[in-house]
This record gives sequence, C-alpha cells and structure tokens, in this order.
Amino acid sequence: MEREIAGMGEGLWRFFTEGGPQLLNTLILIGALLAIRAIAGHFLRRRQRLPRQMKRRIQDQLRLGLLVIGVIGIVIIWAPELRTFALSLTVVAAAIAIATKELLMCFAGAVIRGSGEAAEPGEVVRIGEHRGEVLERHLLTTTLLEVGQGSQIGRYTGRIVTLPNSVFLTSPVKRYSFVGDFIRHSVEFPLADEVDPAAAEKGLREIAAKAVTPYRAQAEAHAKRLAKRTDSTVFSVEPELNLHLTAAGQAVLELGVFLPVSAAAEVEQTLLREGFSLLRRLKAEAKAAENLAKNPDSV
Repeated sequence: MEREIAGMGEGLWRFFTEGGPQLLNTLILIGALLAIRAIAGHFLRRRQRLPRQMKRRIQDQLRLGLLVIGVIGIVIIWAPELRTFALSLTVVAAAIAIATKELLMCFAGAVIRGSGEAAEPGEVVRIGEHRGEVLERHLLTTTLLEVGQGSQIGRYTGRIVTLPNSVFLTSPVKRYSFVGDFIRHSVEFPLADEVDPAAAEKGLREIAAKAVTPYRAQAEAHAKRLAKRTDSTVFSVEPELNLHLTAAGQAVLELGVFLPVSAAAEVEQTLLREGFSLLRRLKAEAKAAENLAKNPDSV
C-alpha cells in the first residue's frame, strides 16, 4: 500500500511540474470562457424588452454550456498527464467514491433536474418544504427566491434558498407553472348552519368572476398552452366551488380561481373581504326570515 501511495505522489509531482504548456492552455481556455460569459451577460442586460424569465433561462443555459465546454476542454488539454495519474489513482478510487458520495448525488440530481425539466429558471416550484422562484441552476446546487405560502402566497419573502441538487433524488418537485406564473389558488369559506349553500355558492361565484376579470385573457391563453402541451382539456379558467364537510361536520365551500401567482395574495384578500361580507348578509337574511316565520304578527 505504501508503494502505491508513493507512486501516486510521484505521479502528482510530475503532473504539476511537467504540465507548463497545459497550464497555460488551461488559463487561456478559462479566460476565454469568462469573457464570453461577461459579453453575453452585458448583451442580455441591454435587452430591456426581453422577458425576465427568458433572460434567466438563457443565462442558465449559457452558464451550464460554458461549464461543460470548460470541463471537456480541460480534460482534452490534460489528457496525457491524466492518463499517467489515473493509473496511480485507481488504488484509492474506492475511498474517493465514499468521500465524494454527496457530490456524486448532487451531480445525479442535476441530471434528473435537467432531463425532466423539473425546475426551469423563472418557474415557481416547491421542493420538499421549500417554495420559491428558480433563480439559478448549477451542477451542485439550485437557488430559489423564496415565495410565501398561505396568505403570503405570491409575495417574495426576500430570502434566498440554496438547495443541494441531491434533493431531486429524495423529494418530489411541484411545479406551479409550465409556461407562466399561473396557479389555481383556493380559498375556503366555512358556512353557518343558517346559510343556504346554494345561495352562498351563487354569490361567491359572482364575486370570484369579478375579481379575476383583469386576468381572464391571460389565463385563457395560458390554459390553451397547458392543454396543448399536456394533450388534455381539463384546464378551466372558470371559478370552481366545491362543498365538503370538515371532521367536525361543518359545511365548507372551497373556492378555486385560476390567476397569476403575483396576483394571488391581492385577489385572495378581495375574495375574503367580499366573501365573508356576503356570508354575513346571507346569515342575517336567514335569521330574519326565520324570525318572521316564528312571529308573523310582528310584521
């Protein structure tokens, strides 16, 4: 074993002392790739009309492409030296594989992410417990701009989340959009016993239709793209209402609307304010009708 380690050390020494031309070529290659990236970045920043998502996707693909070219170029430049060094390296290959297990998992996760288009730049995704807009993708990590949940949906928290790509091997990825920042957002309204579900459903549907009117044209275009891409006709932009019971037996109306992620928080607040106002009015009318039925002479 000591002889193999000594041989590997000798190979390393020869690798660095006799590789002058290769080192110069490597520096030239890296400099050229950095220059290309800087020029392309400057060009993209000047294109004001180019959508932000498109800019991020171009930057992401350019970065990964230059990285692949750089790795291939370095391997070609150092091929003669690497061939000699590899003979000594096989002795400790098993130890290196164990030590770099997490790195290998990150590389494998990057392959899965890329082959399945699991997280494209500009998309809003949820990976495990983390939800946000994809900012950057690297060979080892994926960076998200965190987006709030619940009442904060559609609002950026200002936090940057960097995830190792190994999460793509263990956690499902939920994509909130295919070709745009649209989601079906749901709001629940518990119903009092006095409120007629049919009347509540009719009123909430009218409120929802009015709230999403400014986004209807965009939503219809987006739904058509989704239907074409997935070969399905199940995507509807109309407000949807579903009545169900909680474990305690209370009736709940779930209202779903199809709208941009950026507008979800604002529309949700509008639906809650006008929806609960409607339910209070229906409850008051139901109680008034009940009192009238009990005391007809009070009219």
